[in-house]
Amino acid sequence: MMVELAEIQAAYYMIAATGVLVAAAYYVMNLRVQQENMREASKNRKIALTNTLLQTLTSEAGLKRYISLVSMEWKDWADFDRKYDSKVNEDNFVMRALFNSNCSNIGYLLKEGVIDVESVYQLCGEEIMDVWLKLKPVHYRHVETGNYGKDSFVYFEYLAREMIKMKAVRDPSYKGPPDYFAPEEYDKIVKG
Repeated sequence: MMVELAEIQAAYYMIAATGVLVAAAYYVMNLRVQQENMREASKNRKIALTNTLLQTLTSEAGLKRYISLVSMEWKDWADFDRKYDSKVNEDNFVMRALFNSNCSNIGYLLKEGVIDVESVYQLCGEEIMDVWLKLKPVHYRHVETGNYGKDSFVYFEYLAREMIKMKAVRDPSYKGPPDYFAPEEYDKIVKG
């Protein structure tokens, strides 16, 4: 029994085609594993960066700053200026500026998708909400008077709004911060 050359060639082509299919399947499987590894590495980098950025807010000094900021009291703008203006209370100004700067930076990176929103919320979401709601009138006043540019607090506000939205989803029974933290502003953000 003699095998014809055409049959040998057909068998060779089938073996070669099978090899190509196996190689393609192997390539696709490897590509999927690499993509999953890259997604996981990206997620881990986001979490690590977020935690590094939040250390300033969640450290002992950061929590003391938070308490000082939310404990501020003033009756009107003259009273605020008398107590907290940078010319009369440099320490308070530095605390506000540091908190504002940190939150603006975190807000920008959050908006760009560089950091992890879940970590921000879990580590200091309420502190960010509280300080924003407490100082929003001050920020807006400084913008209105020309002390700061119109875009000075955009990313801090973005960050605070994202934290408020998450709070509303995670804890619908929460009715907003205490009266002196502007609960009506909280409600306005939650209701959209």
